[in-house]
Amino acid sequence: MDPGVYISLILGFYSVACQDVFVTVNEGTLRGRLTRVEDKDLEVYLGVPFAEPPVGERRFQRPVSPSTWEGPRDATWYGPACPQWNLKPQFNVTMDEDCLYLNVYTRSTSVPTLPVMVFIHGGTFLTGSGSFFDPSMLAVRDVVMVTINYRLNVLGFLSTEDAAAPGNFGMMDQVMALTWIRDNIAKFGGNPGDVTIMGYSAGSASVSLHLLSPLSRGLFHKVIAQSGSSLADWAAASARDNVSPRDVAFTLASEVNCTGSSSETVVACLRGVSADDIVNAGRNVMRPPRRLTWSPVIETLYGFLPDYPRALVDRGQTANVPVMIGVNKDESSRSVAALPGSNDGVNASVFRDKIFDFASKEYPEYTYTVSMAMVKAYLKYWMDPLAIRASYVNFLTDYYFTAPAILESELLTSRPGRRSLYFYRLAHRPANNSDPQWQGTSHNIGLLLYTFGVPIMGPGGYSWRWTWKWTEADKEFSRVVMNMTLNFILYGNPTPTEVGGVIWEPFTAFDRRYLYLDSSSVMKSDLRPNDMMFWNNDIPNIINEQVIFPNSASMDSQIPLIVLVVALISLSLQ
Repeated sequence: MDPGVYISLILGFYSVACQDVFVTVNEGTLRGRLTRVEDKDLEVYLGVPFAEPPVGERRFQRPVSPSTWEGPRDATWYGPACPQWNLKPQFNVTMDEDCLYLNVYTRSTSVPTLPVMVFIHGGTFLTGSGSFFDPSMLAVRDVVMVTINYRLNVLGFLSTEDAAAPGNFGMMDQVMALTWIRDNIAKFGGNPGDVTIMGYSAGSASVSLHLLSPLSRGLFHKVIAQSGSSLADWAAASARDNVSPRDVAFTLASEVNCTGSSSETVVACLRGVSADDIVNAGRNVMRPPRRLTWSPVIETLYGFLPDYPRALVDRGQTANVPVMIGVNKDESSRSVAALPGSNDGVNASVFRDKIFDFASKEYPEYTYTVSMAMVKAYLKYWMDPLAIRASYVNFLTDYYFTAPAILESELLTSRPGRRSLYFYRLAHRPANNSDPQWQGTSHNIGLLLYTFGVPIMGPGGYSWRWTWKWTEADKEFSRVVMNMTLNFILYGNPTPTEVGGVIWEPFTAFDRRYLYLDSSSVMKSDLRPNDMMFWNNDIPNIINEQVIFPNSASMDSQIPLIVLVVALISLSLQ
């Protein structure tokens, strides 16, 4: 899975003439700067602490409120990004364990009536920073925009499953940031009773988890989830996990010579290891099947995630707020592109082997039965390498993104009295995207680009791969997406009146209406129902029935051929 989209936008690019501006929050006075964006004034406050530095004894602890300070505090540059590997130098930001900072962009610090949107970055819970994203294009449209940092990888998600290190520290950081925003955002002109949280990729899984967490209740009022769901196997602890977070934590500890029989001994030792060493050691720890190695866990000491996400959703223990959720049409195409020769297609034997390998890792107890079911469901054009490649893209995209998002939407909307949910499928592809055409709209071309108005910003100021020459069609599409987003922030409805030639109708568990988002968007119903049924009903039924072939070395060597033969026989009989 791609690590997420990072856009580094240098704020000074927009500035005509910067001057100091001041605001007083509960902890003291901040000195920010006034900039001009689209000929409008915008006050920007960067590197604002929302918690005490999580260092020393505070490592592997829940965050605590920040201390007060005397005199104006400089808030004209970003705080450090949280420790991570492979931090690209073009992001122009430092890295430090003292990293719990947020950034505020506002048109007004007078009357607290503006809606607020808080953006939670993605990056597989391993990488990223709020400073990689500049939401100025939304902020000048009278929304108070906030981007945040949270602890990542080992430092954010190590868990011994007891009081020594309960886990979910990164998620508790997000809760602390939302709490700080509730208590202070009125000073920036924001309405603390009208907060939208938005995330992309792992950030999207995060906002989905906030829908479930009792600790987040009341801290937000609308949700935008782009390409990630709490019900995805990769996003959080699952009842099917067969490697415990505690085992993973002790494996990590052994990598840095922190051995011991008790959690307390091991965690005390880990607090003495440098942040760089502990994060780099985390790269050597193999992830459990289905899961990201360092990601949210079940824990009741803090109570952020007191049960498995599916169990909480099934019990209806979710915030009843408007939701905008969706996926890209070809999320996993870049993963398929990593296969040698994929530009010429994928042949049936390669796809068969990939499915078997996938099933053996993701469903090790049910490998044989699941493999055959997967081949039958997706290997339907076994003589056409290009069609097989498209099926492989759909296969991975459905598993990691589409099916969990559809399932979450169905479960949320099936309960009476629920607020509206709006589902999208992004198909718009930038005209000058340098990736091969067959890759379509991959995970790295997320709705986030258009939501933040990247095509409209003009040349300069942003880095990484966004060197495309955006066309007028791209810019117009971005305007449509921004207008829909602003409407949702304001009204909980992306199209109270027609936008981009369409009225976006709500998704329900009965008709499953969704917006096919492209240059000419259109409403559709029931997104790929057979494939969604396969992942959300058929596979769980196989697991629940525990239909397992015998595990044996001889079967292991023969199963890929068996799977293909059985699938082809089944297809010939259809």
